[in-house]
Amino acid sequence: MRITHTADRSTWPELWQAVYRILEQTIVPSQVTTWVQPLEMAENREENGELVIILKAPGPMWIDWLTDDHNNYRAKIADAFTQVTGKRCEIQF
Repeated sequence: MRITHTADRSTWPELWQAVYRILEQTIVPSQVTTWVQPLEMAENREENGELVIILKAPGPMWIDWLTDDHNNYRAKIADAFTQVTGKRCEIQF
């Protein structure tokens, strides 16, 4: 049995929507749907000229997958935020 998560993207903050559109172009679509779409942008703040983004994941399995060195999705997400904002970004879960 396959479970899919469908989020109402219209309720997402504009920044997260812009980042998601970039990720759709850089990560395999099924991986974006499974691992990125369920994330929620909980907070963003600037610290020492760097943007800190806090993403809320549905559970520890997502965090493990997103931070795994092989997948390196954390870096891809940070790169997408940097493309949108023009600032270096740190991603926290």
